[in-house]
Amino acid sequence: MKAIFFSNGCTAFFKNNKQVPELQEPWVSLYFEFLVSKGIDPEKCEFELPNGKKVKAFKTDDNTFNCDFE
Repeated sequence: MKAIFFSNGCTAFFKNNKQVPELQEPWVSLYFEFLVSKGIDPEKCEFELPNGKKVKAFKTDDNTFNCDFE
């Protein structure tokens, strides 16, 4: 098994050399969930990815968070 974390916040996961879509939750989304669990609103935070791009969190219709690149 292998996980790859990309500088755009995405994750790829492989098992037996095949991608496993249900295990490919973007790492940036998981961090947003972590912040919420600590009482912090991701929409009020500044984020910068390893590649230097800025990210802005926003709440979706299903009450989860996603992000836009600035």
